[in-house]
Formats: sequence, structure tokens, C-alpha cells
Amino acid sequence: MENKTGKYLKYAIGEIVLVVIGILIALQINNWNEQVKKDKKIATVFETVKKDLLSDINEANGFIDYYEEKDSLINLVVNRKVTKEHYQLNPNLRTVVMFYQELSINKLGYETLKENINDVPTKYENALIDINLIYTNILQKIEVNNKSTRQLLERTLQKWADNYNWYRTSQETYQTPNDDMINFFLKDSSYLGDVRMVKMLGIDNHLRTAKFYKIKAISALIKIDLANNITLEESIKAYQNSIGSFEFINLKPIEEFVYKQPTDLQPIPVFINNVMNEKLFIYYKNAEGVDLLIPFEKNSIEPNTFDSFNLIKDFPFIIKDSKGNALGTFKTTHLYNYFNLK
Repeated sequence: MENKTGKYLKYAIGEIVLVVIGILIALQINNWNEQVKKDKKIATVFETVKKDLLSDINEANGFIDYYEEKDSLINLVVNRKVTKEHYQLNPNLRTVVMFYQELSINKLGYETLKENINDVPTKYENALIDINLIYTNILQKIEVNNKSTRQLLERTLQKWADNYNWYRTSQETYQTPNDDMINFFLKDSSYLGDVRMVKMLGIDNHLRTAKFYKIKAISALIKIDLANNITLEESIKAYQNSIGSFEFINLKPIEEFVYKQPTDLQPIPVFINNVMNEKLFIYYKNAEGVDLLIPFEKNSIEPNTFDSFNLIKDFPFIIKDSKGNALGTFKTTHLYNYFNLK
């Protein structure tokens, strides 16, 4: 009787174990299926973010072209290199103060991403740094600049309408030269003040922010691709029509140079892929030959990350490892540069 009871207990325990194992397997399969659904959803979310970024980069390209042309015209006016004939022949010159553009940034993908942030895998951490900067910091600056340039235009045109009989609408001014207006542009010092205000808000603020946005948007695009095992070369090629060309430069022997005060402080984006297992540092060399960390918001590249930096145009810089060994000297001679450190 005891043997039968023992056998029965063993059989019952065995059945229970099998049932428990079955339940655990079912739960594991269910968890796996749920994770697959989450991963697919997150992948779709990031595709939307990429679509938004690419669309906004294309808009930023047009915006940047518009304000760079305006900047060249403003410089002519401020430096008094414009004649009556120039104003008569160039409608863009006549309306340099009368038109403006706003930059719009799509937020649908980012808003969806925030709603699902707890399900985002760690592989996207590097991309999230740029994405959060874009939508919590840069976007706010763009919106402020949009408002400031719009209000400046409204104030200026209202002032002209209230005080000058020659005033015409922006469209009329663009289409038809007006001698009284041109004389005002050439002789009235207050007009130079109006032009300088456009330069300050439209060029120094708005254009600069748009360029910074473009740098970070490109960086975010590529980092999302890197998280999904898409190579840098494939990613850059896929977006080339929107982001422009990149120069691929190998490490080269250290060159001696001296950092001097640049005549043009215009920074340009440099993209650096650090596939080494240590932090790297970026330096300039001052006139005394002493290495100085770059004078910007950051000066180091974390291990195994892809990042972008603003460096002074046409000025060489050194990249060193954590022990101070120089890995190479580079010069930002192109609009965009990409360095693969390995």
C-alpha cells in the first residue's frame, strides 16, 4: 500500500512539475511575443522620428540657403557697397528687411516616442541624447527666433507705413522700384539700424540655430541607424541628398602646428566615430605650444560612440587618447568632415 501511495505521489508530483513547466514555457512565449510586439512598435516609432528629422533637415536646407543669401545682401548694405542701380535691379536687395522665413519642426515622432519611452531599448541611448536636445532645447530656441523675427518685421513695416509716404507693400516693393524708397535706403541712417536688427535676429540667432539643429538632426539620424546595425557608410549614402557629402579621413602622423586667434570664428560640424574602447579628447595648441581643450561645450568623445562637434573652420585640432598620446592632427577644411577613429 505504501509503495502504491509513493508511486502515486511521484506521479502526481511529476504531473504538477510538467504543468508548472508548461505554464512557465507558455508565460515565456507570451513574454517573448509581447517583447516582439514592443520592439516592432518602438522600431516603427523611430522610423517616424527619422521621417520627421529628414523632412525637417530638407526644410532647414532651404531655410539656411535663404538666410545665407540674405546675409550676403545685408553685408553689402551695412558696408555701404550698394548703389541706386543695385537696388533698382535686385528685388531681393530692396526687400532685404521686408521678408523673412520661419522654420517648422515636426514633433509627431518625438511625442509618440515620449509615450513609449519606458519600452525603448538601451541600444538607442546614444541617439536619445541628440533627440532630447533637439526637441527640448533647440526647438524652443527655433520657436523663439520665429516669433522674434516675425515681430521685428511687423514693427519695422508698421513704422515705415506710419512715417513715410513712399511705403508700399512688400510685394509691390519687390516688383517695382521706388525712387523715394531707394533714396531712404541709401541716405537714412535709421535704415542701417533696421538692417542690423535683421542681421542680429535673422542671421546671428535664427540662422545659427538652424545650422545647429541640422548638425544634431543628422547626428540623431545616423545614431538611430547605428543602433539598428546600419553602417555609417550606408546611412550617409542613404541621406546624401539631404545631408550633403562627407569626407572620410584616415589617421595620419601628428603634424606640428600653432593655434592662433582665427579671423573667422564660424564653426562647422565634424562627425567623429570613436570605435576605440577608451575616451578620446580634442585639443588645440595655443601660440605657446600648449595643448588646450577645445573651447566649446564639450571636448571629449566617449568610448564606442558616434558624435558631432562644432569646430572652428580651417583650424587644425589634435585627438588624443586618455594617456595623452596623439592619435592624429586634423583640419576642418570641408563643410562636413567625418573621422573614423580605429
